[in-house]
Amino acid sequence: MAANSSTFTCFTKLPKPLREKIWTAAIRPAQPGVHFFTIYNCDAEKERLTIGDDAADIVAEPENCGMSTVAAPRCNRSEPNARSWIASNPSTYLIDGGLLTACKESRQVMNKHLRAVEWWDRVDPDKNYEQEKDPDAAVTASFVHNGERRFFRVKPELDLFVVQPYDFETLDDWWHFGLFAYIFGRHHVGHMALEYDPKWASDLKAEIGSCCYAKGALGCVSRATTNETSWVENLWFIDYRIRRRPEESLPVDKRRIFHGVGCRYIEVQQYDPGWDWNLYAGPGNVFTFDLDLYEDLREYYKLEGFKWGPIIGILACERDVQS
Repeated sequence: MAANSSTFTCFTKLPKPLREKIWTAAIRPAQPGVHFFTIYNCDAEKERLTIGDDAADIVAEPENCGMSTVAAPRCNRSEPNARSWIASNPSTYLIDGGLLTACKESRQVMNKHLRAVEWWDRVDPDKNYEQEKDPDAAVTASFVHNGERRFFRVKPELDLFVVQPYDFETLDDWWHFGLFAYIFGRHHVGHMALEYDPKWASDLKAEIGSCCYAKGALGCVSRATTNETSWVENLWFIDYRIRRRPEESLPVDKRRIFHGVGCRYIEVQQYDPGWDWNLYAGPGNVFTFDLDLYEDLREYYKLEGFKWGPIIGILACERDVQS
């Protein structure tokens, strides 16, 4: 293959210590990442067959994997229903995956800097592994793209998992989903997010007093805030309409920030300085939805006697400025 501007054919001739420094420099900074996945009901045969090879494998030997609940995400705005592990995917796992897949040397460097404790070791009762006390440990997974298997790693306790339900109707039990979502390691995750749809707000007004029993997205989203997701510490709603004033700095002290490829997701509280709230007025406000949902669920918990679920927060997406 002829050399071009993106090919360095003499790399293997460099001294090994220098090559290791180059591989190390390519590793993403030690900060919380962002990972996008389609999620689905693995018990629904039609759904499972439709997902097919788009599913991720969460074991070292993929041929031994009997079940998955996560698949390639839908991140391409021009094709919103198309699943792809690569196209327009801002997930941090693509950075890690390149180094895990490139060669033996890059994998060794990754193993040194991004330690993995695989899910079977996390759930083995004889090992008494406490996942919450080991937040820097990652889980290894893989997917197939163009016939090639690619490996990647995620940190269940630190990273943000943006989940996109394949079908809100069939995802009827978040507890069951989490039990088989091996991407989270043990049945626990620090941060899970749903991409907010303003339609949920109007649907909620039509279902006051019964949102947890509603059909479709509203019911699924409402139940995600209950004790069905007691295995989730923080549940976030991402609202892409929230915009920052470019001339103002962000009040990021003590705020959660998750870093994707070409973007970052920032914890926002209503009327924070630095954000253009004038553009955000009107129906479908995510903060109003969050409050209305809270009030509706308070009655639900009182009647059912259930405990509360995860802590709810709001994230804005800030994209890198293209040069």
